Amino acid sequence: MKILINSTSGEQILIEVGMGGDYVDKAAIQWHEGYDGEIKQNITLGKMQRQGSKLVELPNFLPEHVAAIAKKSAEEVKIQKHNDLTQELRSNPLVSQLREMDSAGIEAWLDANATTLKEMRSLFKIVAKILIVNNKG
Repeated sequence: MKILINSTSGEQILIEVGMGGDYVDKAAIQWHEGYDGEIKQNITLGKMQRQGSKLVELPNFLPEHVAAIAKKSAEEVKIQKHNDLTQELRSNPLVSQLREMDSAGIEAWLDANATTLKEMRSLFKIVAKILIVNNKG
């Protein structure tokens, strides 16, 4: 059995519940198959609204749904960028090398390998990425 709800995030979602199942926030329910009848297969989430005893598709998406989807997408992009950056650092042999060194070893490595501005910039980019990854978990 399905229930169409406007979730607390603003996103309109269709949830499955067992027979006799319900949803706690009754005000969020747009349609409940147990009480209102079957929900059509081809509904457009974010455009559905109860009007009396009918479930109708609105011409435009609900603003709350649009905002919730945009926020969710932005969060997913942010997570993916973080995962990509983490993977990039894990596969970087220089990062692996530096992780194995103590403070004195890192200083000696820097003295030997970071002598030009180009090398310093390259190393700074790696350190900045490490700081970003460590800051975000």
